[in-house]
Amino acid sequence: MRPVVFPLAFLAFVLLVPASSNQVGNQGDDICPPCTRKTDPPAKTGSKTDQDVNFTWYADADQQTDNKDGSYCYVRYVRNQHAKKPLNFDWPLGRLSSPRLSPGGLSRFCTTYQKPKNPVSNGPLTYGLHNEQVTTQVWEGEDEPPAKTGGISVRVEFDLYEDGRSDRVALEFLSRVILGVQQVYTYEIRNRMPHKVPYKFIWESALSIPFLQEMKRRSYPEFPIDLSKFEVLKIELVSDAPPQLSAKGLRIYDSKGHLAAAAGVPAWVPRPTTPK
Repeated sequence: MRPVVFPLAFLAFVLLVPASSNQVGNQGDDICPPCTRKTDPPAKTGSKTDQDVNFTWYADADQQTDNKDGSYCYVRYVRNQHAKKPLNFDWPLGRLSSPRLSPGGLSRFCTTYQKPKNPVSNGPLTYGLHNEQVTTQVWEGEDEPPAKTGGISVRVEFDLYEDGRSDRVALEFLSRVILGVQQVYTYEIRNRMPHKVPYKFIWESALSIPFLQEMKRRSYPEFPIDLSKFEVLKIELVSDAPPQLSAKGLRIYDSKGHLAAAAGVPAWVPRPTTPK
C-alpha cells in the first residue's frame, strides 16, 4: 500500500489562550443566539414520559432575515425534564448524543445552512438502558452537510452529569476553506463557558495529518484537549491539496476518560493523495 501524503506548502499559526483570559463571553451569553424572527417552516417537537424518562426533543429552522445570503439558523435540542435521573440518548438526525444528560439539563446543536429540505427528515431518537426509540422530525439544510466549500459554523452545549454533579460544556467551532492556487484552511474552537469543567474533547473531524503536524510542531498538549485549561484555539493551514468534508464529529470525555457526549460537527480538511 502506498503511503498517504498531504502536499503541504506551509503551516501558518496556532494560538492558544489560557482559561484565565477575559476574552470568553459572559456565562449568561446564549450559546445559540435567537434568529431575527420566527419564520416558516414550523418547529418540530415531541416528548416522551414514563416511569423512567421524561424528555423533550425540538428541531427548528428560521430564516436569518438580517443576512443578505438568505441563510437559515438551525436549532436542535433534547431537554431532560426528569428531576432525578440523567438521560441516556442518541439522536443521529439531531447530531446529538450523550449517555448522561443531567436531570433538568439541555443538549443543544446550532448551525447555519441554506433553506431547509422539503419534506422534513424523519429518524429515531434512541433512549434509555433498553435502547427504546421515539420517531422524530428534523429540518435539515439543503446543503447539510455542505457540498460546496465555504464556512462551517456550529455551536454545541451539554449539561453533563458525573458523580452527582452537573457541569455545562459549551463549545463553538468554525471551519473555513478559501480556494486558490493553494487552499487556506482555517479552524477556530472557542470555549463558551468561563468556569473550569472536568471534561476533555476531541474534534475528530478536523484531525487531518497537517492539523496534527502543526499541533505537534507547537508542542501542544496531547488530545483530548482539557477544557479546564482551554479557551480558544486558532489554526491556519496552507496546502496544495483540495478540500474534502470530514464528518467524524466531536467527542467529549469525562475525568475518567469515559465518553460523556458526542455531536456531528463537520470540518473541511486537505484531501489525502497517494504519490504516483
